[in-house]
Order: sequence, then C-alpha cells, then structure tokens
Amino acid sequence: MLEEAYRITGTVVEGISRTDLANPTPCNRWTVANVLNHLVEVIEKFTSFADGTTDRPRTPGSNQLRPDHIRAYRQAVAASSAAWQAYGWPPRQLCWLPFGSYPARTIVGVICFDTLVHGWDLAVATGRPIARDPEPWSFALAAATAVVPDRGRDDRHYREPITPEGRPSPDIALLAYLGRTI
Repeated sequence: MLEEAYRITGTVVEGISRTDLANPTPCNRWTVANVLNHLVEVIEKFTSFADGTTDRPRTPGSNQLRPDHIRAYRQAVAASSAAWQAYGWPPRQLCWLPFGSYPARTIVGVICFDTLVHGWDLAVATGRPIARDPEPWSFALAAATAVVPDRGRDDRHYREPITPEGRPSPDIALLAYLGRTI
C-alpha cells in the first residue's frame, strides 16, 4: 500500500511547478511548498525508523525542498521504499511517537494517510487530479481511525471530522475523517 500511496501522490507532485509553490492549500495556513516540505519530512522521519536508525523518530525540521521540490520528493520516497523493503516482516519493534507507540504496520498506515491526504491537498491547490483507488485509501483510513482521535484535535494537524453524506468511498471517508471539506 505504501508504494501505491507514493505513486498516487507522486503523480500530483510531478506536475507541480515552482510557481505553484506559493498557492494556498486546504491545510490550515500552509502553502503548496509548506505541505510538500512537511510530506518529505514525514517520509524521512519514518525512514529513520524503518532503516533501524531509531525507534523514536522525529521530524527533521528544515527545508527539505531545496534545490528541487520534485527531486526532494523522489529521493525521500526512494529512501523510504528501500528501507521498508529491507525492514522485514513480521515487524520487529514498536515505533515510539510523542502520542503513543505503534507497530510497524500502523506506521506504514500513518505514512499512507499522510501521503494521500497531503497529495489531495496538493491536487486541490494546483488543480490537478488525484487517483482514488480504493485499496490504499481504505488502508490509510484504517490507520487514521486507529491513530487520530475523533475529537479534541489540534487544527494545525487535523480538523474535527466531517460527516459525509450517504456511503462515502474510502477516499472521501478518509478526507472527511481528517476534517477536509470535499
């Protein structure tokens, strides 16, 4: 699922021009550049877990996009993919985060939901389509509901859930759960 999430968002990222980087996104107070930088940081953060550097990964906290935002995404994804392929299954350890400890499968889900939701943010901000294949979005939704609380969220990360109409597809359900207005 992780490779599929990277591919879906990568298709959006590949079309982002330097002039798009200043566009506002659905993410509170974040531009396309901010969302892309965050996305690369999250991928790198969890790569340090998968490659065995640490079981308590932290966000790098610097501008990861220079000199080329597309290359930064590609490099982060390549390193992550290699680390997770070498990781081995079943999971060997827990990943310790400030808000709890989680098995590797859940962490892969966290990376998936972060990648897909921010891919959607980038698509909306730049007027590009995003693939909505149900499998990766369903996997990501399961991880989001396991990790992100229903209420009392910090809106810098996720807004309160929105109740979609009818029986939503997995992509709509994930976006609504994480407070995105569709």
